[in-house]
Amino acid sequence: MELAGATAQGNDVVVVGMEKAPLERVLGERVGNILRRGMEGKGVRFYLSAGVDKAEPSTADPTRVGAVLLQDGTRLEADLVVLGVGVAPATERRN
Repeated sequence: MELAGATAQGNDVVVVGMEKAPLERVLGERVGNILRRGMEGKGVRFYLSAGVDKAEPSTADPTRVGAVLLQDGTRLEADLVVLGVGVAPATERRN
């Protein structure tokens, strides 16, 4: 989300997420939707409750991604793809 906001000006930025709202697992749906609306104000587009099926190589350079296909068949052209999978902190005590 930080990268999307930081790069939105002058770029076509799309965020794909499996949740109903960005950062829903961490912040909840209500706060996530507030963040989404703020990002949309910067021009960021969202595909939520969506999953990535595969990435296709660029026709100009097959070592780079050219498009991302979502599970619903949506095809998103891409010059750059950033995969953010998130983490869960290890909070258990170790001896």
